[in-house]
Amino acid sequence: MNVALMLITAATIAEMFAQSTATAMFALAKVSHDSFGQPIYFCNNNAQIDFGGNSYLPLNFKFTLADSSADTLGPAQIEIDNVDQQLISLIRSNADGIKLEVQIISINESGGLNLEIGPITYNVLSADYDVMSVRLTLGYEAEIITQSGTNDRFNPSTAPGLF
Repeated sequence: MNVALMLITAATIAEMFAQSTATAMFALAKVSHDSFGQPIYFCNNNAQIDFGGNSYLPLNFKFTLADSSADTLGPAQIEIDNVDQQLISLIRSNADGIKLEVQIISINESGGLNLEIGPITYNVLSADYDVMSVRLTLGYEAEIITQSGTNDRFNPSTAPGLF
């Protein structure tokens, strides 16, 4: 699990809540697996976005970040329009080990690109697809965030000297 930049600047928050704005937010995604050389890059825009030396092709998708407000970290989800058989072939042939990296960027009216969140790298925990869409449930291989730090339990009956 890699640490992601999760702080959104005050200026971006102000733009997000403004009555009118010239800033747009887009999600960039990269699907990769050890068995193939080139990752698949796509963005939720109607035009290609070039960012970080990669060209993200336009593809309609809905990305839902994991809920980090609860005691446990729930799974993130992505639903992608099923317009390309390349992703279905990848899922069929390599069910395990598929990674999805997500970045959220902002584009201002002058065309300047700013990284707002990410990159966040997820493992694909499960995949489901039909004629219309591909749905991926995303998480981490080792859920260390939700596991206890020790196997020992300290309460008044097991460690009365502490209480």
